[in-house]
Amino acid sequence: MSHLPVQQPRLIRSLHHLACTGGTLISEVNPLNRNTDGFHPNNPLLLLEQGWRPLRHDQIREAFRADIDQAIRFSAEADHDLVLRDHSHSDFCRRQHAFLDATEAMPELHYEDFCAAPLAGLE
Repeated sequence: MSHLPVQQPRLIRSLHHLACTGGTLISEVNPLNRNTDGFHPNNPLLLLEQGWRPLRHDQIREAFRADIDQAIRFSAEADHDLVLRDHSHSDFCRRQHAFLDATEAMPELHYEDFCAAPLAGLE
């Protein structure tokens, strides 16, 4: 697949959609979803939060931004574009109208169209 023209600074593209709408093509991220079960030895902030107190949203966003900056750097070093898919399901499960209202001004990208022409979809 061809690359998009390189933008400086590099662009971050984010996809927004609900579960079961074809988005499994791209991994999900949601820094404010702290409702995970299980053991997380690779996430020191989540361990701190689970053992101490909930972190403030500004603290979570600061740590998430540092992770995203690192992902951007790694992607740029490999001359790859970074596309993130938010985990809307965490925020909008069974509240489709709230999701549609929150994303009303954003352009739509249909899964089938993305598969047929990924470069056009990413632009």
